[in-house]
Amino acid sequence: MRAQRTHPDVRRYLWDGVVITREQALAAVDESIASFAARRFGFWALELRGGGALVGFAGLRPIPDHDDIALY
Repeated sequence: MRAQRTHPDVRRYLWDGVVITREQALAAVDESIASFAARRFGFWALELRGGGALVGFAGLRPIPDHDDIALY
């Protein structure tokens, strides 16, 4: 998980260049779990077939203070 939240290309698009803390990353996971329960969508882990190595994530997330949903 650390490599995903600290990689410059990931930070550039998701966290405005900021290296988020482990706690912030875990909060995003908790938010996704709650979103699945309430809205039936959130983030999915992307793993290599056969090896199970985490290579990223993708999913849907509500845009704060808006009715639209963003694709990540």
